[in-house]
Amino acid sequence: MAPLWITSLSLLGRISMTSACSVPCPTQTNALPTTNRSTKLLSRLLSLTVLCACLPVIGIAVWLAPDSSGMGTHMQLGLRPCSYLEATGIPCATCGMTTAFSHAAHGNLIQSFIAQPAGMLFCLLLAVMSLLSLYTLVMGISLLPLLSIFWRPRSFLLLGIIVGLAWGYKIMMVQMGY
Repeated sequence: MAPLWITSLSLLGRISMTSACSVPCPTQTNALPTTNRSTKLLSRLLSLTVLCACLPVIGIAVWLAPDSSGMGTHMQLGLRPCSYLEATGIPCATCGMTTAFSHAAHGNLIQSFIAQPAGMLFCLLLAVMSLLSLYTLVMGISLLPLLSIFWRPRSFLLLGIIVGLAWGYKIMMVQMGY
């Protein structure tokens, strides 16, 4: 099934916008698909939920001061140091994520990438999702077609590859003393 905006555009092409057309024009009352009020309300609730999930994370990242060591920023939230790193001397896959989020939220994308490349990408994705959910909330359009793009097996495979590569990078950086 084609997205609503494509269906709307194709229907608009069949409607004459002038009153002096020589061929009979379809009436515009049934030309465009109507949206159910409850569907619009559910779409807006989904957008609001996504926005309410994203904004606090970005807000906390702005509030935190990124740790200069490239990890450990999460301890400002009262959390303990990474037990995996303490036990093995090797950082876990998420070591540096909070620091990367904080750097990215402050606009320091290079420092964010250095701290944890996957964290920088996730923070940017979160910012984009915030903007998209705000847009869909205001416009009353569904966020589901946009979310369905990312909800596929390939997306999760790509996510795993990104996290794995970023983890390897972080291990290398810690072993080299950075």
